[in-house]
Amino acid sequence: MLIVYASKTGNIIKFLKKSNVSNIFKIETGSEVISENFVLITYTTGIGELPLEVATFLKNNHKNMIGVIGSGNKNWGGSFCNATNIIQKTYKTPILLTFEMAGNKHDIEKFLNIMSNF
Repeated sequence: MLIVYASKTGNIIKFLKKSNVSNIFKIETGSEVISENFVLITYTTGIGELPLEVATFLKNNHKNMIGVIGSGNKNWGGSFCNATNIIQKTYKTPILLTFEMAGNKHDIEKFLNIMSNF
C-alpha cells in the first residue's frame, strides 16, 4: 500500500523511517496526482487547520484514499491532529491512527498492524 505524506517539521518522515516502510510518496505542492490507493499521513497547521498542500492534493486524489493518519502535538489540546477530523468529515474516510510528534514504539506497532491489513 502506498503511503502518501506531508510533513512540515520532519516528524512524519522520522516516524516512517522508524517504521522501516518503503512505499512512500511526499506531497510537495499538492499538484501531484496518484493513480493508486493510498493511506495519507498529515500534520495539522495553524490552529487546527488542514495544510494547504494537503487540501490541494486531496481535491484531485481523494477517491484513492483508504484512510488518514495524523501527527500532532498534544499541547494544542482540542486542535491535536484536527486535520484528520477535517479530512474524515469532508471525504468520509476513516481516521486510522493519530500520534504525537514522531510517534513512539507503541504508535509504530499500531501503524504496522494497520498497514498489514491492506
